[in-house]
Amino acid sequence: MVKSQSYIKLIPFTDINYWDVKRFINNQIESDYPLVPLSKLIIERSEKVKLFNFPDKEFKILGVNNKVGLFDAYTEMGKNINQAYKKVYNNDLAYNPYRINVGSIGFKTNKQKNNFISPAYVVFSCNEDLLAEYLFLLFKTSIFNQVIIDNTTGSVRQNLKFDTLSEIKIPLPKPSEQKRIIEAYNLKMQLANQQEQEASFLKNNSIDSELGIKLVSIKANSYGSILKSINYNALNKWGIDLISNTKVEYTKNYKIFKISQICSVSSGGTPSRSIKEYYSGEIPWIKTGEVINDVIYDTEEKITQEAIKNSSAKLYSKDSLIIAMYGQGKTRGRTAKLGVDATTNQACAVLYNINNSLVLTDYLWVYLQNEYDRLRELASGNSQPNLNAEMIKNYPVIIPPISEQKSLVDRIFNLQEQINILRGKANNHREEALYNFEKEIFNN
Repeated sequence: MVKSQSYIKLIPFTDINYWDVKRFINNQIESDYPLVPLSKLIIERSEKVKLFNFPDKEFKILGVNNKVGLFDAYTEMGKNINQAYKKVYNNDLAYNPYRINVGSIGFKTNKQKNNFISPAYVVFSCNEDLLAEYLFLLFKTSIFNQVIIDNTTGSVRQNLKFDTLSEIKIPLPKPSEQKRIIEAYNLKMQLANQQEQEASFLKNNSIDSELGIKLVSIKANSYGSILKSINYNALNKWGIDLISNTKVEYTKNYKIFKISQICSVSSGGTPSRSIKEYYSGEIPWIKTGEVINDVIYDTEEKITQEAIKNSSAKLYSKDSLIIAMYGQGKTRGRTAKLGVDATTNQACAVLYNINNSLVLTDYLWVYLQNEYDRLRELASGNSQPNLNAEMIKNYPVIIPPISEQKSLVDRIFNLQEQINILRGKANNHREEALYNFEKEIFNN
């Protein structure tokens, strides 16, 4: 144990295994449970299998990340693997030695069907005094993570070798106590997962049936295994990958307008990054990453009137709607509503001057959120799939009577409120689970 004073830390010579300062600057772990070095509790797995010796056999490979831990990553033929891989057994732990400081560790259970992992990962097992899940949860705590960070070495990339890990001391309750602590943690997490599932179920509540939107199969004429003909009137856009087996039909007698018929559509711009003064203003400037199906009241960056004057950026009024035309991952097709007057970059389409005598703004927003997947499909024919202003202007919108629009909006907003409440509770239970685990183990 490191004894701390105002200016001096006294370190027993027997505690020094490495000649560096970092691991001794911070206070060490304090716990009512005995502190035991991992060297007495864990054993490294050194078994490797030369998968390339089985060129025609398919092998199932594991991966590790800091979100889910150990996961089934992919399958690969032996002939495509040019090095020996490590075998991973149930209740083994595996970590990325260069990313362990951000929590890249997992333990294998029956949930993971794959059983080989790259030799770049460290794999080890626990003896009968240490439950693998207990150690895995310990790694997820902020207190123990700081200990890990303090013990990584390397001038360029920080690395945690197995020998270094083995020297770290952990609080060690008896196995029966470990099991009790794990069960209390999992009980909270199960409740959080249940609430998240309920929120996801509500989120998937489509309004297609209410609006009379129906997916129907496109009849195709096949000629052997080479040709497949699609009727011209079934095509909405040219592109071989856009000729799917389904299309949308509208089964209710509602009016249908193009977006350009119910509002104005434009976009924004990016003021010159070389003029730093442009980004020292108070006018919100929206990027597609901030378009997340919510009301936007504030933005990461703000620009000046001068920036607007000298770029293609435009100031749009509160209550305008935004569609992300392109962006990474799930961004493309997401929407937002302006809670303040704001500008956007050129990757955002802005719907403004909405004809509220024909369509309620909130109804149009709810409708566009429901169309998320279909909006994204419009861009699937490109090498870099993006939406553009013309696609959005020509996109069809079903317009029921105003009274029906209001009723649908009220129901959807009520659902969204329930979803937010459930997800808030789920997050609270996750935080409580880890907090209670830390409180049980540490005195820090």
